[in-house]
Amino acid sequence: MFFTIALVSGYLTLKLIVRSGDVVVVPDLVGKDVVYALEILTELGLNTKVSSFEYRTDVPKNHVAHQQPAAGAEIKKGRDVRIILSKGPKTLVMPNLVGIDIREAKIIIEENGLLPGTISKTYSKGTVTGEVIAQTPLAGTVVQRGEAIDLLIGLGKHPTILKMPHLKGLSTENAILLLDRSHLKVGQIQSVQRDNVPPDTVVEQKPLSGYPVLAGSLVHLTV
Repeated sequence: MFFTIALVSGYLTLKLIVRSGDVVVVPDLVGKDVVYALEILTELGLNTKVSSFEYRTDVPKNHVAHQQPAAGAEIKKGRDVRIILSKGPKTLVMPNLVGIDIREAKIIIEENGLLPGTISKTYSKGTVTGEVIAQTPLAGTVVQRGEAIDLLIGLGKHPTILKMPHLKGLSTENAILLLDRSHLKVGQIQSVQRDNVPPDTVVEQKPLSGYPVLAGSLVHLTV
């Protein structure tokens, strides 16, 4: 009888020792950052499995919203603890994109779970080329994640279109002066020999006289 009791007692003691070495208590992960959850579960010898993501207004983005098994449960080392991560609230306040470069604006749109919508471009005095000058929805309004954001991009000051002046027959010096007054720039100057034309006289020009050109365009001369 004594031998039987001692045997049972020894078995229970051995079982308790084995159990205490192989079993761990699942910590409370809800509301914790995913990096913290991964670190603590790894230290306990448990595996982290992200089951899904869900929108939550009460749990910050990339924090644990649910866990299985629940906190306090006893499980063996090497088992999986499944977690659901928060994607943050489904709605957010629209950030201000006006004055930001289009590339940076697209990054902000993506980081907030929004989508790029229609992108239009227009000339606008006082703006930098490539900057956002208007957005829809407006900054500060409440928007749904996944909503498309329309942007209007500035192209800078509207270019001035000029009529190409007539330069043939002018001296090189006078042609350059006329181009400067016309807000045009001198490009290449090529010299040729013409017996019936005085030296240093413009005989050809590109663009041709009368053609529409943008202010600041290069004009090439043959003299």
